[in-house]
Amino acid sequence: MNVKKGINLLRVVSDMAGKFKIALVLLAAGALAWSSRPALADTTVFSDNFSSSTLNGVSSPTSTSTSYDIASSKAATSAIGAGDLSITLPSTSSGLVEAQALFAASPITLASSGDYIDFKLTFTDTANILIAGKLTSGLWIGLFNSGGVAPLTSLQSSGLATNFTGGTQGWQGYHNQLTGTGGSVKTYLRAPQTAAAGDQDLLGNNASSGTTYANPRGFQLSGQATSAVTLTNGQQLTAEFKVMLNGTGGTTVSNILFDVASGNTLLGLSSTTNGIPITAFDGLAFGWQYKGAAGDPASTMDVSSLSVTTNVPEPSTIGLVLGGLGLLMGIRRSRKTP
Repeated sequence: MNVKKGINLLRVVSDMAGKFKIALVLLAAGALAWSSRPALADTTVFSDNFSSSTLNGVSSPTSTSTSYDIASSKAATSAIGAGDLSITLPSTSSGLVEAQALFAASPITLASSGDYIDFKLTFTDTANILIAGKLTSGLWIGLFNSGGVAPLTSLQSSGLATNFTGGTQGWQGYHNQLTGTGGSVKTYLRAPQTAAAGDQDLLGNNASSGTTYANPRGFQLSGQATSAVTLTNGQQLTAEFKVMLNGTGGTTVSNILFDVASGNTLLGLSSTTNGIPITAFDGLAFGWQYKGAAGDPASTMDVSSLSVTTNVPEPSTIGLVLGGLGLLMGIRRSRKTP
């Protein structure tokens, strides 16, 4: 009987030792991945060339597709297919259009200094976006937290001039406003909106009364510049919009615009906040405003691809840490059991 008890005791000790080793390996692997994450390559959480995405439909994002809901102050038109999301604002003296979309089923959450999320948009200025002489026209891009609410699907034809509830009314996030040469480049925090005309707009910040958000208006981040950007029809560009938690307890938002053919940087602006009001993101938006004169031609953007990347640890890394901690806690409890 004593021999049998001894054998059983050895088995228990051996089993606990094995579990302890596994737990240590899991903790070490997770800690190594966590501590070295700033040096890791970006993780692409969303990449779309529009092969399977849709327009003005039910948002059900995957890693490579979503629905792009077009919102406009005029009767905008749009089309989508492999390698091309085309959006056109009709001939107007003043109008705006933007694409709104969820890019993830659950938000990417920034938690530590150096965590970032990066949105890149490659497009062609097919016609009349930030062309010479239209210095108050604008090019806009931003990242948002949707609060789990998808954009509305019925805003393409003058929908921004109507008061709706739901949709993007409660979205919050950051966006830029880049106007033409001689204008300005600014970054804003867009807060949830009270019910009013324009409450579905994400990017305009009172740029056009009754069709852009203004209740409340956007909070301007520190740091702005005078624009020196004039685009030409047919020019291909990449816009990059990056939100990062900085080491002073705030948020740094970077805007970059460069010419694809030459590689030249046309714009570089970094803005900051003193606090961290928004740290989770699952929505994006981009678009433009045209301001000119009666009879001016239509303006068109053709987007060839877009992507969202981050350095936030993947769930598998977090799982390693939690798994190791769970095993250690289990071993500890089993040791205390009489």
